[in-house]
Amino acid sequence: MIYTFFPIFAAICYALAYILDERILEKINVATFMLVTTIIGLPFSIGIVLFLRKFKNEQIMIEPFYDFKFLMVVIFAFSLGIIGFLFTLFSLQKTNAVYTSFAEISYPLFTVLILFLFFGARQFNPTILLGGTLVLLGSFILIYGQSKIVKP
Repeated sequence: MIYTFFPIFAAICYALAYILDERILEKINVATFMLVTTIIGLPFSIGIVLFLRKFKNEQIMIEPFYDFKFLMVVIFAFSLGIIGFLFTLFSLQKTNAVYTSFAEISYPLFTVLILFLFFGARQFNPTILLGGTLVLLGSFILIYGQSKIVKP
């Protein structure tokens, strides 16, 4: 039951991170920020892994990585996440946390579109199409309006 609230918890964490990241980027550049997050991220990630092993009894799975295609998909997915984070940081640096978070929320529309175009998945219905249209329209309004007042 609590798992149904995890996306909301994640959204709260992202909101707080965007707000703090915006303030941090007022004092340091993106390259420095990326270096610091990498240095902090490694021990933090190791701590999470140890926590998951101890309290959820999750074992480290090595065997799937013997499959080269799987390994490439994992590397590609990780790289896309890092590139997305980089775009987020540049956006936070030049605009603000509110704009960045609202514009980035258009990713569900791209998820549906990419699933349809490249994987043939048809996981949409009238409510998804209407919601996607509204997200796209909202993103367009935000991007157009923000383009008129971007920080120098």
